[in-house]
Amino acid sequence: MFRFIALAWDNQDSAAAATAEELTHRLTISSDKWRCVLETDSHVVFHTTQSTSVHKAYVLHDSAGVIFGNLFMRFDSFPRTGDVVIDRRQSRDIWDTRGRHLTYEYWGRYIGLLMHSKDQSVSVIRDPTGAMPCLVTRIRKVQVVCSTMAERLMLERNDLAINWRHVASYLWYDRIATSETGFDNVRQVRAGECVLLGRENTTSVFYWSPARISRARTIEDYATAVKTIRTVVTQSVDEWASQYKCVLHELSGGLDSTIVLSCLVGKRSAASIVCQNYFTEGTAGDERYYARKAADAAGVNLFETSLKKVDRHLVDAFESTCVATPVLLQMVSDSHLAREHLARRHHAGAIFSGQGGDHLFQQRRTPLIAADFAWQHGMKSPLANIVIDTARLTGRSIWAVMRCVVANGFLRRQHDPYAQIDQPLILSTAGRDVLNPSCIRHPWVDNAADMPCGKRAAILSVIDTQNFYNSSCAYADVVHPLISQPVMELCLQIPSYVLTYSGVDRALVRDAFRKSLPPEIAGRTTKGCTTSYFHGLIVRDLPFLREYLLDGLLSKSGIVDTAFVEASLRESSLVRDPRLISPLLNAIRAEVWLRTWSNGSRQTSE
Repeated sequence: MFRFIALAWDNQDSAAAATAEELTHRLTISSDKWRCVLETDSHVVFHTTQSTSVHKAYVLHDSAGVIFGNLFMRFDSFPRTGDVVIDRRQSRDIWDTRGRHLTYEYWGRYIGLLMHSKDQSVSVIRDPTGAMPCLVTRIRKVQVVCSTMAERLMLERNDLAINWRHVASYLWYDRIATSETGFDNVRQVRAGECVLLGRENTTSVFYWSPARISRARTIEDYATAVKTIRTVVTQSVDEWASQYKCVLHELSGGLDSTIVLSCLVGKRSAASIVCQNYFTEGTAGDERYYARKAADAAGVNLFETSLKKVDRHLVDAFESTCVATPVLLQMVSDSHLAREHLARRHHAGAIFSGQGGDHLFQQRRTPLIAADFAWQHGMKSPLANIVIDTARLTGRSIWAVMRCVVANGFLRRQHDPYAQIDQPLILSTAGRDVLNPSCIRHPWVDNAADMPCGKRAAILSVIDTQNFYNSSCAYADVVHPLISQPVMELCLQIPSYVLTYSGVDRALVRDAFRKSLPPEIAGRTTKGCTTSYFHGLIVRDLPFLREYLLDGLLSKSGIVDTAFVEASLRESSLVRDPRLISPLLNAIRAEVWLRTWSNGSRQTSE
């Protein structure tokens, strides 16, 4: 994993300067891997020099700042010549706009740090996909920007208080994408956001907004959309693949991972691609038939890994390394160990996947698809056909779809995509009292109140894609090429009724890549499911989990309903209501996270 630390302080304040010197000394003696890439009278920036990652440090001219990550030029800048190089003019354009220029002219994964010597402030910009983590905190009088909590603990372990509101928010909605973390004085920079760290206060603004992108252009011509989405997806995968000599691709056998594979083999030799498929004992989680079809068509090697139940407590499968929020706590199964072995054996520099395709290409089956057309075009043709197609896609009656069309299309009544997220029963009354709707809401959705309801739901899906980058990897870069800014922007500009043309989920991207896919996959609309796998893990470990949760820190905090937890941790309850699995897994993850911080076992692995 690529790691970085930046310190900023008031050089007129002797105490702040002394603290900065102390922290810099702690960092440099902690490891010889840290390299200073920028230093001024009030700023210093380090990053690790030994890493399997291909991430770079783009140092701007005149000590104006540093950009960490991978930058690509916009597609309309083709043809390009090699890797991006930030020259003096480009440095000035980036600095003069306080980083906005990055979101206009570049894409990729990056964290931008811009130094403003005049007022000794720092602009921190995170790319719109949120692919690289970024935390902001303060140690005494020094502002600290870092990649993970490991860097924060390396500098100082004190002054960390649990943010119980965030813990309760996570138990409410585990896909939360917020500026808060599990600590009161540590915040995350959100995707597409610029956080300005001043001497006295911190402010923020979103440089990138899905609503603004969506308003800029609408592509409704189907032939144009087919051609454009094929071009943009192919070029995005090509750009990412060009960074690595060999990639390990997680091939589920579904539509999206197979599309990524078809793009990979278009420009690379089969020997530079290794595929891995995970399967469970149940048929719902076994997609090997489709994965084999995809691998055979592409001419690549496929390795199959069984997700087996292991003889250890479920909580022992979670990493004990320090993370800022339970959202980031990873479960490491034997399949992860198999992936690492495979990646190292083939010298794969990156782990690719098809994640994000469901979210961006419109796998959602909702009557809002037809309502969006009515919102935009009223009674114009082909509304009737779209209503019929939407009814077939969603499995609802035509009249049910029409009621949605009238309410959310013609009358333009707003549909709140967060309304479906009920406060879970696992929270106690006290736990619910610390929450309000703003805890889980994202400004991107709220700033799209003037847009069709389906588009607001699509924006929530874009936000949700950020969760795929919550998993870190020490031995290779994790790359989800479909979750790239050009793909996101294009899909935001294509209406849902075009993405699901003729009432087929992800119809547009199916047609765009149909000739490159095995017919069994091009027409596949089913998806694999691992619910039974996690159900088995919990049921097998029920006696231990019951004691672990009921006598744990969550129960002692008073934010969970212990009676609900006790009733849920019974096999009969889990069989009767499989929906209990998700809140229980969230509670287990939150409990593991709390105990990791409370028992002194925090690790700062390099």
